[in-house]
Amino acid sequence: MSNRPQPAVGSNAFPAPKRGLPTPFQRTVQRRSEEVPATPNGVCPTPPIPPWALERPRGGPDRASGASPAGEGKTCRTCKAELPLEAFAEHNGSRDGRRLDCRECLLSGRRKLKIETPAQRARRKERQARKKWQRSYRAARGRHQARFPKAARAGRIAKEAARTGRIPKPAHCQVLDCTETRHLERHHHDYDRPLEVLWACAAHHRRGHSVGFILVAPGIPEHYGNIPTRA
Repeated sequence: MSNRPQPAVGSNAFPAPKRGLPTPFQRTVQRRSEEVPATPNGVCPTPPIPPWALERPRGGPDRASGASPAGEGKTCRTCKAELPLEAFAEHNGSRDGRRLDCRECLLSGRRKLKIETPAQRARRKERQARKKWQRSYRAARGRHQARFPKAARAGRIAKEAARTGRIPKPAHCQVLDCTETRHLERHHHDYDRPLEVLWACAAHHRRGHSVGFILVAPGIPEHYGNIPTRA
């Protein structure tokens, strides 16, 4: 503790606040509140929503119909071509419910998957080992399971069935012409049938959800490669 004499309140170092005048924080709040246009209910106005967006379910148009509003399309991120929405696979995380790359670019290999370098992998492992990241990940999984309860239930049932041996794990990926033996994941074609799974490697599983279907190996029912609607 220093023996220096501390300046008293009201001196030049610590001027005493003047009564009746707003503080700098209060002036900032008042200025920002005046900049926001006034609305009847006191809520900041939002841009108008097109009528077709109110009828479209979250995650894109209905897969059964496959229809999109008349004259609507988007530009592919890879080939830069203006295409209708039907040329893009469904994606729940996109604003319009479709992928950024068209099916042709994904199937032909023009859109290359990002390969993680050893340095990037080490940084990711270090980041995922932090307690803060793990808490955020658990919270995100909880929100995802609450948003898609049927998919979460099917995943839990299939995981338990694989652990007990009711769903045998194959020696390699069950996608056409793939012999990958690592990172096999369980893919559901129908969340109402949780025990009917296709074992696919992580790369083919992601690509199947990108293009909208998975080509299965001979001997596997073809409908096992369908991509279900999230529910």
